[in-house]
Amino acid sequence: MSIPITYSLLRYLAAKKSVDDRALNWQVWQRLVAALPRVTPLQPLRILEVGAGIGSMVERLVAGDVLTHATYTAIDRAPALLAEAHRRLCQWARERGFEVDEKRQGQLHVWRAGQHITIETEAIEVGHFMARENGRRVWDLLIGQAFLDLIDMPTTLPGLCSLVRPGGLLYFPTTFDGNTAFQPECDNGYPADEAYFLHDIIHTIDLVLTGHPYLDAERLGAWVAQRHVQIEQGALVYIAHQLDVLGRMTAPMGEEQDGKP
Repeated sequence: MSIPITYSLLRYLAAKKSVDDRALNWQVWQRLVAALPRVTPLQPLRILEVGAGIGSMVERLVAGDVLTHATYTAIDRAPALLAEAHRRLCQWARERGFEVDEKRQGQLHVWRAGQHITIETEAIEVGHFMARENGRRVWDLLIGQAFLDLIDMPTTLPGLCSLVRPGGLLYFPTTFDGNTAFQPECDNGYPADEAYFLHDIIHTIDLVLTGHPYLDAERLGAWVAQRHVQIEQGALVYIAHQLDVLGRMTAPMGEEQDGKP
């Protein structure tokens, strides 16, 4: 693909999905699946995802048959992302044989034999959501993909954890750990729309660093231009060190966790 003239967050998140599919630590994923509580149609799994974006995690969980009976609350501060999530999930579910009911605004029901999932979306700041829901509702699983590195954890994480029931699970995959590297040694090109993903990464670095008082503007411009050319040639490797975090909320002494003491 040619170097983009404009950049779109929607396209970036869509292009990022196949990258994240490979980046996830599947051992942690399997531990998560094994730790989920037993569910029934009358006691569905309650999931809260913060920073849900365009719904990629919902697709991943459903595609992996992780969700059978579930209510999924997806929040993000960007209404446009959640509107795209609704559109994508409707199309994605129908293509896979699900019946889809989207009559109620902000809510989506998808079902087929053995699976019934309700997805609720809301555009809201995390802080406002926590304040509103504290003491009102709790969830079995909290998900925040590429989220922990974007928040002030001492002030935000305790409030999020308070929304998870005792014994419930916390899953924070692809948490950036601070290390990034670029290596011009790939010659296989990129699958799907991942060339765009890389162009967007370089563009973001350019935006953040342009005008930095300790950087030579000419050298930065040359570095950015060279990286875009390497992407065009299918020759740039991007490495970001990330952690997948899985935890469980401590249950009060003597209380069982999903039938297990």
